[in-house]
Amino acid sequence: LIAQGPVFYEQVDVTRAEARKTLGLDEQDVVLLMMGLIRPYKGIEGAIEALARVAQERPETSLKLIIAGSAFDRQYFRELQALAEKLNVTPLIRWITDYIPSHQVGMYHAAVDAVLFPYHNISQSAAFLTAGGLGKCTVAPPVGGLGELLIDGENGVQIESADPAAVAEGLRRCLD
Repeated sequence: LIAQGPVFYEQVDVTRAEARKTLGLDEQDVVLLMMGLIRPYKGIEGAIEALARVAQERPETSLKLIIAGSAFDRQYFRELQALAEKLNVTPLIRWITDYIPSHQVGMYHAAVDAVLFPYHNISQSAAFLTAGGLGKCTVAPPVGGLGELLIDGENGVQIESADPAAVAEGLRRCLD
């Protein structure tokens, strides 16, 4: 057996309120997170489209999406920003494209309500293991090892695919 790598369960030594204050988030915000390298296989465009759908359906909810990770593919990053602009959700998204040191990973998780993994394909994800280990509502399709780890309704919400409609439905289930 080969270990996955670091997970950050032991790093949450801040409260939700402290983490939100540090990150400049309001207590009433519903905060979503995608953390890791910004790459096309991670389905970030599906998360942005899902955010737009749910924000339109629930205007009374202050939704925020943190997309945190290095964006080495600058063209893909620009495409994501253009999509957010087109869908009028730019004010709802916080892009953090600098490296997040491992000692800060727990703080981000302490601040959020749900973590999105609308991957098109993946073998395994340390980010998924971390979010699940910290008890966050995770939203993911059954791709790669995620399909074996995520038990719908028990430790997260399993969605059919990375399709924006499926991601939006998973997000709604986390919020309800």
